[in-house]
Amino acid sequence: MKKICFINGTTVVGGGPLNLLQLLESLDKKEWEPVICTYDDGPYWNKFKNLTTKAYSIPLRKLSFSSWLKLRSILNKEKPDLIHTHGKGPGLYGRIAGWLFRIPVIHSFHGFHYYDLPPFKRRFHLLVENILALLTPHHILSCRGERNKARIIRLLKDRKTNIIHNGLRLTKFKELKPDKRKTLASLGLESWENTMLVGSMSRISPEKGILNLIHGFAHALTTCSNLRLVIIGSCQEEHAQYLESIQTVVRELNLSGKIAILGYRENAFEILKIMDAYITTSLSEGLPYNILEAIALERPVIATDIPGNNDIIRDSIEGILIPSNSIDGIRQGILKMFYMKEDRRNSLIRKASERLEKDFSLEKMTSSVFSLYKKALNSHSR
Repeated sequence: MKKICFINGTTVVGGGPLNLLQLLESLDKKEWEPVICTYDDGPYWNKFKNLTTKAYSIPLRKLSFSSWLKLRSILNKEKPDLIHTHGKGPGLYGRIAGWLFRIPVIHSFHGFHYYDLPPFKRRFHLLVENILALLTPHHILSCRGERNKARIIRLLKDRKTNIIHNGLRLTKFKELKPDKRKTLASLGLESWENTMLVGSMSRISPEKGILNLIHGFAHALTTCSNLRLVIIGSCQEEHAQYLESIQTVVRELNLSGKIAILGYRENAFEILKIMDAYITTSLSEGLPYNILEAIALERPVIATDIPGNNDIIRDSIEGILIPSNSIDGIRQGILKMFYMKEDRRNSLIRKASERLEKDFSLEKMTSSVFSLYKKALNSHSR
């Protein structure tokens, strides 16, 4: 039996923790013993602990000497055969540790967000990433869009990259059949039963473009007053001010009765299932699970035309793509979806579902990742 150490930055609901959870659930426990180093800051912590007896809480998203000492101590104790890092901070700690301890490392990026940084900070981060890339023979990118970004910023050699799409277990979505009236009543939104519902789900942070969504929705309301917007997602402390600005804008635009900001919800999928359409207005993504989940829930999708989103959705085939960072684009996308004929909307749903099953299945993802684990071990032993 081989031992694998997963190094991750957060247990808050999001694509990275979900990706890791699905790998853990699919891991052959007769072949692999999992160790997890992550931070106990969200609901995924207990899910991880249910899948391994070796879960260690360490804050790894920011530089900290004490975190480094704790990680070094864990690796000395556990002596893993392989390390799989997820995201920027954990990738820094884990790739250096792998080099020092002579343990092979696979690194998953989960999106490039360097474009959002000031020029000096961006150059510094890219320099660090390029140095770390020299220490890491295997990288996982979730889509072609990520690889193209890596090429533009001259980050990775193609021979070191593996494009492995995020995958989704579809059975749990097919079993969902919530009652619209009861679900709305449980949220205190009984009066919304006969309205047209738009749903969105993501963590509350600036790169998700939620302020744009609020403004674009407000403009759409002037044409179609029967629209309502439901936003689901948790907010970490570092983005509390951004959440306050969203709530302020909702009040200033007199949208309190038209927009519901629900925070984190255990029954998020039941809520999204009763929506008439799904929208994501992200400015930057890897390959977003929230779009895959909306498709699995058979909701028609409106998404910004950015790498990651457009790796899943082709405009007017599997959904509607709108310009990134465009309030008017959001307005037009919402109105286009709701003025579309029903058979056309059903066609978007059907084609998106077909593509989901073909290209984004959990089995396809895990098979590719586990094959890479064996490849990394074999190449290291030579």
